[in-house]
Amino acid sequence: MSPELFDPEIKYHCRTKYSDCYALGMVIYEVLSGHLPFYEYKSWAIFGKVAGGDRPERPQGAEGVWFPDDVWEALEHCWTPQPGDRPSVEDVLQCLERVSRSWVPPSPRLVVAPPPADSPTWGFSDMITEESADEIGVSSSPSHEVARQSEKSVPEASAETVETVC
Repeated sequence: MSPELFDPEIKYHCRTKYSDCYALGMVIYEVLSGHLPFYEYKSWAIFGKVAGGDRPERPQGAEGVWFPDDVWEALEHCWTPQPGDRPSVEDVLQCLERVSRSWVPPSPRLVVAPPPADSPTWGFSDMITEESADEIGVSSSPSHEVARQSEKSVPEASAETVETVC
């Protein structure tokens, strides 16, 4: 839920296209990172973080490769504090389409490592079975190769930048 939906000064809290854009940014973050936003906090604390203007941090390392600069900038636009300053959902979709046409995905080896044991998350590695690993030529279990691969640089998204959202 967007911060304005927690504002005690507003008598009637109605979802709007602006709050939907904020939520879309959070869903994109969750899908790409494999983590719920603010997963490390108790649910009651999340309300305070969102209402206080906190936003998820940009993932680093192997998780960070799913967040090229253009995508991260689009998410930040979705989470702009002033609802009227957020892009339309259509603008976000157009940005993602442009980025997806030119973006080179990371090696599948980058997503094989499982999430930390104490983390209530899922990851792309949960989708890799022995059969699918054989098909794409990777190991279905974490290895030292994964650590070496995640330290390598990953190609950035295209030099083209979307003017409005991205």
